[in-house]
Amino acid sequence: MREKLKSYLAEHSPLVILYSGGVDSTLLCALAVEARARAVALTVDTGLLGEGELEEARRTARSLGIEHVVKEVDILSSPVAQNPRDRCYHCKLAVIRSARALYPTWNIVEGTNVSDLSQPRPGIRALREHGVLSPYLEVGITKDEIRRMAEDMGLKCASKPSSACLASRIPYGEPITHEKIERIRRAESELRQMGFLQLRVRAHGGVARIEVPIEDLARALEHREKIARSLRGLGFSYITLDLEGFRSGSMDI
Repeated sequence: MREKLKSYLAEHSPLVILYSGGVDSTLLCALAVEARARAVALTVDTGLLGEGELEEARRTARSLGIEHVVKEVDILSSPVAQNPRDRCYHCKLAVIRSARALYPTWNIVEGTNVSDLSQPRPGIRALREHGVLSPYLEVGITKDEIRRMAEDMGLKCASKPSSACLASRIPYGEPITHEKIERIRRAESELRQMGFLQLRVRAHGGVARIEVPIEDLARALEHREKIARSLRGLGFSYITLDLEGFRSGSMDI
């Protein structure tokens, strides 16, 4: 599979790899470097990344030896701000347009994999409409296989928890603002400092609904006073712990 991916990337060079710093896009960058493909890692900074994620992406790109370009986009001046159910479509569209503007003749590559198809992914429609390449789908690779390959290549991100943009913490139909995003970003950052690595802080108006893995629920309750004090300080009126635990895409239910 590794050689198939390398061949695919080399054949479609030059490449703009849509790069977030997560394991999927990082592995693509590493494989492109190994294949000696002409490639650049492009991070479109929409302002919806978690605390420290952009800085971590920069460090990882440097360690891989791939050129890293960051393009800032005010995504909340687009339909994304109204938070429709196809929000991810509009966001992905803005990312693709940014990539095309910078590299009009290069192939755009991204990291959607077979495992992603089990959940609603409106952004995939934008990829298909605009000819973006998805090597993992072409080769038929799952998330677990990506992690194993990343581990075999010695990538530090191999076991990095999956993340989604901070807009996914706000219920569909509720407008997204910079203030709401910053409150969520800081809340999740403070919980990570307490040792919770896989988590979401879902914001339902003034209510913070915290999702952590089932095995971390007891520990979260042990820290309940500290957590409540911290999140109230950020402007949440009520702090709740979701008894169903961490669920990627729980807002899509």
